[in-house]
Amino acid sequence: MGGLERAINVWVDADRLAAYQLPITAVRDAVERQNANIPGGMSLRSARATLRTMGRLTDARAFNDLVITTRNGSPIRVRDIGWAEDGTKEQRSLARLNGQPNVTVEVIRQSGANTVAVIEGVKKQLHALEAQLRPT
Repeated sequence: MGGLERAINVWVDADRLAAYQLPITAVRDAVERQNANIPGGMSLRSARATLRTMGRLTDARAFNDLVITTRNGSPIRVRDIGWAEDGTKEQRSLARLNGQPNVTVEVIRQSGANTVAVIEGVKKQLHALEAQLRPT
């Protein structure tokens, strides 16, 4: 609890959207369509190979170049009606320790699991996570 998940936010200027006579759903659909992470496949004689095409954009600036639609041969891009920026998902939980923002982890042992083994496993994982944390 208390952590913020990364999200890329696309901000739309309602006046620009109206000027292009575009519904907001066109923006949503374009982002979904052009940022898909879908499997692909091909057949080679009797063998079959499956490919996974990674279409996920990781840089917020790349979203600005996504084409929403085309009018008279000219593309209308996200940057024409707004902008994309790195951000976080809406915060749904809050954790504090001594008044400071904090992240808490709750561990619940499954029925039948060895309590000592669970504790030791959690300790190992926490040591691995420490390397990823910022110094306070």
